[in-house]
Amino acid sequence: STLTIQKTQEERLQDTLNKLRGNILILDDSLFKSPVLISKPIQITRDSLYLKAESNIVFKSDSGYSGQPFFIAPANKSSLFENFTFENFKEVNALQKKGVLLKDVKFLKTDSLTPAARP
Repeated sequence: STLTIQKTQEERLQDTLNKLRGNILILDDSLFKSPVLISKPIQITRDSLYLKAESNIVFKSDSGYSGQPFFIAPANKSSLFENFTFENFKEVNALQKKGVLLKDVKFLKTDSLTPAARP
């Protein structure tokens, strides 16, 4: 008997990014069902990336995970994320660094976007 291990959407996204030729990836909701649960950061190591969802895709933090949705390598000069919703992430600073552009992106229940209370 053959054991087939089903890849999670998170693993499929990482594999797709790793194998991507060029720097544009358009996610189709027939291949990536919303929400895509994130349990470790998706690695973006290329120098530029345009990541777009055909129809809004939700990246949702897995219940036991409190880190970033994406790790954007220092070598990355420019990333554009279009048509995504990030939900339940405690940390989204990687998406707020220089060279990262957000278009039609929403943040739901995301802690680090609210300014810290000052005494």
